[in-house]
Amino acid sequence: MVLDQISLFNKIILSSDLIYFAFCSPVISHSEKLKLIEALDKKLRFEKIVSQFFGVIVKNARFKILTAIVAGYEKLLTESRGIKSVVVEAANKPGKKELDVIRKFLENKLKKIVEINLHENKELIGGVVIKHDSLLYDYSVAGAIERAALVAKGARV
Repeated sequence: MVLDQISLFNKIILSSDLIYFAFCSPVISHSEKLKLIEALDKKLRFEKIVSQFFGVIVKNARFKILTAIVAGYEKLLTESRGIKSVVVEAANKPGKKELDVIRKFLENKLKKIVEINLHENKELIGGVVIKHDSLLYDYSVAGAIERAALVAKGARV
């Protein structure tokens, strides 16, 4: 619920240059920004803690990093629930069977429930690249070609 509300508020801010300017501008006073939050609160009926959170954001002038705050909160929330968010890049959208194989591989490796965020990347030619935390598993055709080229360069020296 809290994540949904702060995400919605972030989308509202990002959807309008005028609203973004109003919250990020040092020219507009904190009290005016709080009045704007109160107006949105009446319309959207935020949880009390969400309204307090936005008050802290106003006080510390942190609207420019709200997107990063939302992303960080979402990551912490999913991890606290035992869910690991993983990015999978593929040249073509994998089918359900392929995604199930990738999910099972990662769940066995990480010992957590895996949430896959799928991104299309035509530069991979084929295969997939899996990213989580600071790890990268490159099972792509482009990666294999790059590794073969490095081996070939090493053989010439």
